[in-house]
Amino acid sequence: MRKDIFIDTNIIKNFTNPLDPEYKKLISWIRAEGVLVINQKLLIEYGRTNQNIFVLINELTRNGRLIKFEKSDLDEVKFSKVFEKKLKSNSEDWPHLKTIWLSERKIGIIIDLGLRQDVNNSPKRDGINPKAFSRPEHIDYINYIP
Repeated sequence: MRKDIFIDTNIIKNFTNPLDPEYKKLISWIRAEGVLVINQKLLIEYGRTNQNIFVLINELTRNGRLIKFEKSDLDEVKFSKVFEKKLKSNSEDWPHLKTIWLSERKIGIIIDLGLRQDVNNSPKRDGINPKAFSRPEHIDYINYIP
């Protein structure tokens, strides 16, 4: 299983000058062995908040450790009407929820409470309960096995 993880825009902005030791640790892990899962919308959001992230994205791409889900992949994922009515996040964030659902480990680091709740209240996908956390130290992303 790949050591993949979703990292929302509001976390990536902390990669610019990571004085926080937990963010430094997360960046080091991603550089060494992590696999970042993204979508086109997230890539655009990253660029608006942190141009330096593209150095990391280029490095991950060269090493085959960037997984980008296309719009067509995301469009194939459908929410049930019951689940969609319970969503707390705005529809602009739904591609991010779908990206986590399509990832292998189905984990993310997300500050946005609505999106984080939606991930954590998601039905099982491929037999795995999706999980989201607000800070890197709240999950053992290095050894996480769903």
